[in-house]
Amino acid sequence: MQQRGAGYTLRNSVQPAAGSRQVSVSSIALSQGVTEQASSIEQLTASLEEIASETKLNAENANQANERRQNSSPMQDASAEAAATKTKILISEKKFGKY
Repeated sequence: MQQRGAGYTLRNSVQPAAGSRQVSVSSIALSQGVTEQASSIEQLTASLEEIASETKLNAENANQANERRQNSSPMQDASAEAAATKTKILISEKKFGKY
């Protein structure tokens, strides 16, 4: 059997320690990456919730505007008829010399 020197033993004990450090550094980097991704996902989720809330509010406002428009249509029709009648009267009076 061949004898191994002190250098061989030292080198063999240093290599696993270096490997352990690399694994530790990689684990820390991975953990930081995951933490950053989680933070980004939280921000994205908050943004999506805000957009959803604004979209819902816009839809409610659009529905209210539509209801108001539908309720005011008869009044608008009556106003348009009155304006048309008044215009006809003014034209007639102008024709017959009142103005």
